[in-house]
Amino acid sequence: MAYRGKNFKDRKEKYRPSASDTTRVPMLNLRRINEFKYDLREAMNNKEMDPNLMQTFLANIIAKASRTSIVEAKNYVRESQTDGLVSKELADNVCYVLDRYTKFQSQNNQT
Repeated sequence: MAYRGKNFKDRKEKYRPSASDTTRVPMLNLRRINEFKYDLREAMNNKEMDPNLMQTFLANIIAKASRTSIVEAKNYVRESQTDGLVSKELADNVCYVLDRYTKFQSQNNQT
């Protein structure tokens, strides 16, 4: 048998969070961030959005989707639609792209 040393722990003894300790939150898949940016820019260029507003809008969507959740990013898009910054068609396209690049990440519950 192989020598395992003094600090060896069996796999069963290692801490693994239970389902009640974590929640799964939809977040932006950062491994595909360049494709995500490309698809968003294509959607915005086809709808002829103002270039100055487009950069800010794109940055806000990426920040909300990668740091908080996809749900918050969609809420921001819908708020922008009600404010008149984007059309309904563009808002629907952006929400569709957000859904395509969603990844679920586990986060610890804050108690």
